[in-house]
This record gives sequence, structure tokens and C-alpha cells, in this order.
Amino acid sequence: MNSKDFPWLLPESVAVYVENLEVDRLGSRQARGGVSSIGGRNDSPGGIFAMFDDDKAQESIFAVNEGQLYIMPGAGVVEERASAVSLTNNLHMFQRGRYNGRVAHYITQAGTDDSNPSLASNLMVVTDNNTYSQQTSLAPTACVWWQNRLWCNNVNAQDLDTLWWSELGDGLSFSLTNTTRVEPGIGGNIMGFVPLRGPSPQLLVFKEKAIAVLTAFWGSSSSLIPIAADALDFVRSSIRLVSDNVGCIAPESIQFIPGAPGGDIYFLSRDGIRAMSRAADDTISGASIPISDTIRPTIKRINFRYAKRAVSAFFDNKYHIAVPLDGATENSHVLSFDVVNQAWYINTWSAKGFAVAALNETSDFLWMQYNTLTADSAVTGTSTDYHVFKSFTGVLDPGGVPVITREDSRAYSYGDTTRRKLWDHFTLQVRNEGNATAMYTILYNVDQKGSG
Repeated sequence: MNSKDFPWLLPESVAVYVENLEVDRLGSRQARGGVSSIGGRNDSPGGIFAMFDDDKAQESIFAVNEGQLYIMPGAGVVEERASAVSLTNNLHMFQRGRYNGRVAHYITQAGTDDSNPSLASNLMVVTDNNTYSQQTSLAPTACVWWQNRLWCNNVNAQDLDTLWWSELGDGLSFSLTNTTRVEPGIGGNIMGFVPLRGPSPQLLVFKEKAIAVLTAFWGSSSSLIPIAADALDFVRSSIRLVSDNVGCIAPESIQFIPGAPGGDIYFLSRDGIRAMSRAADDTISGASIPISDTIRPTIKRINFRYAKRAVSAFFDNKYHIAVPLDGATENSHVLSFDVVNQAWYINTWSAKGFAVAALNETSDFLWMQYNTLTADSAVTGTSTDYHVFKSFTGVLDPGGVPVITREDSRAYSYGDTTRRKLWDHFTLQVRNEGNATAMYTILYNVDQKGSG
């Protein structure tokens, strides 16, 4: 898909606009798969994640709805898992780590509240054996588990360019001595993190309009592997600015895709989707020009005021990011980028959250929490809920509607783009299968704006 260049300059395998279609390397198209529900709630949705659950003895979906935590192992089962916690109704994100010697997930709000920027959910942890707890003095909007510690910002401190880190192996234990400011006065708030490999431990820190790298050394010996008694060595540790004019505006848009052509780290910036590349020694380069440049007209449709709610996932060699288009205040479309073929297409799904997991299936699927109430059938029957769907399966979209596809083809110049042609007639041959309805529009004498 290329909606930026003149339509008569596109190669044969490229179209101006592609919606709800899957495209292969040679350019052939077919309708993408639909969805199938595994259940849902009619409470406001707040994000999903996948984790192995001891009680179910399998990987399961955990979902936030109306400030509470639920578990969905598949087969239509929806159970409340943590009833005594208090979360907001905003989008939440999740980070795998350790707590009390067990595998755990830390739950934080993704971005500040629109009506009250000083409000965010308190940090919550849930372990694989159903133990859960909350930290009442810490409310992060971005976090990462790195070097056996939880690193985050903190809304409660009213200072979102300060980096906090927990005690070793305990992501709920914090102190004021374990903090440092990241390039104060440059780039706004901290929005996300990506740990890097290399000869020394490094953490990539995304701010709204800047990117920095923290190199960490621990204790008086400046060791690379910390022990519980070690403090950060502020003499040898450093913070290096990578970019002072490009940053990330949506914590859940960040995906680490090692080896992907064009870059390893994908994220949403103020001018589109960008990527960053790592060298062989894992040193990081600056941000590229937007990899979404070929769909610039679509990027301009994003409501960037609410783009911090964007969510993403990497599945089937594709980077999927849900964004609000055309004035929407919630995610209304999913932009999908094939990292192998370097091609974009659009799906008309309003996704609140994504998770990649197998659950009770035989392989991984892309699971999607919807942010629109729809009447769909799960194993337990039809219900009007904010459903969690298995994506790219079946033939119907949410609400039981058919998958409606659209393609605006390239223009055909017939060898000369400088002169208009005299023509007598043309023939269009199509084949319609089943009872599907198709509509075709033909434009001739197409001008530079693609209209005729």
C-alpha cells in the first residue's frame, strides 16, 4: 500500500489503499480472516495480557474491566481473579517479572488520565499462583523488568521524567534513593523502555520527544551483575541522549522485533511509526525516518490527542498497531505492517488491547480486546459485551458482520504519463464467488491528486 506517491508511478504489486485484505509478495489479494469470541464483559475494557496460570495449568488471558482483573483461559470462561484491587478505567499495560520468588506480572496504567493527569492506577502485581498485591505509593504509566528489578516513572511524584527502580527481585519495594532524572528539561515525560544487550547493561528510555540510553554499573566495585546490597554507581553509570527531537507518544506502541528489516524497535512518534536499529554489538542508532511514510495520508488521519491509547503486537511477521483515526477518541483501526515484504495495509478493528498466546489452542494466536460493545456468540452463548476475540479466524467481524474489503488500485498510464489518451471503450472482467456483494468504481483521466 502506497498512498503518498502518484498513483500512476506505483509498481504492479502495489495499490493506493488496501483495507481488510491480505497481500502476498507477488501482490495477490484475498479477504483477511474475521474473528471468533472467547467471551467478554460489559464493563469498560482496560487492556489484556497473557500469563501461565497455575490454577488453570495453562497460559491464560488476563483482562482489566471496570477497574477489576479477570481471567479468560478460553472455552468461554470468564472469572474474576482479583476482587480487592482498585484500578482506573483507563488502558493498562503489563510487564512480566518476579515477586516473592514466583513469576509475576506487574500491571500499570498506560499514560495519564485525560481528565485528571495526576490520576493513575497504583502499581499492582499478580503472580502465577493467583497471589496479588498493590503498592499504594507508586503509580507508574510506563515500566519494564530489567536486571531483576522493576524500572518505571511515578505519577504520584508529580515528576514523570524521573526514573525509579525497585529493590532486587521485588517490584513493589521502592525508595527515594533509587531514583534519577533522565535528561531533565528535554523531551517531556518518560513513556517507555527497551532493555538492550551488549558488553554493558543498557536501557533505552523513551520520552515524548527524546530518546536516551542508560548504562548501569552497580556497587562500589562497579559490577555489571548487581546483588541485593548494591546501589547504582552514579560515577560510572551514564545517560546518553540518542535523539532530542523524536520520541514515543504511546507506551503500548513499542515492540522489540530483533532482525526485522528496517529496524528492530518499532514505536509511534508524533509524525508516524518509526524504527530504530541495533549494530552487531547492540549499540543503538538514531531513529529512522518514519517507516509509515508511504501511508502518510493515513497517518495524518490519526487523532494524536488520543494516540497515547495506541496498542500494538507482533504476530505472523507483522507489526499491528491500533490507533484512533478521523477524530475518534478510542482506537478505531489497526495499521498492519508486513516486516518481511515492507508493506502496509489497514484493518477496521477497534482494538483496546492485544496479546499473543496459545491458551487452549495448539499454537499462538493474536487475541484482541474490543473497545466497542458488540453482540457476539462465545461458547456460553450470545452476549453484548466488550469481547475478547481470536483474530484472523472465521469469516465474520465483530457483531457478526461480513469482512468488507476495499482496494484502490494503482493508475495505469499506458506508457506515457504526460499526455491524456483518446480511448473508445474498456472491458473490466471480475469474478464474484458466493453471495458476496461487490462494488467497482472506475476513474479515468486521473490527476496528480488521484482523482478523475
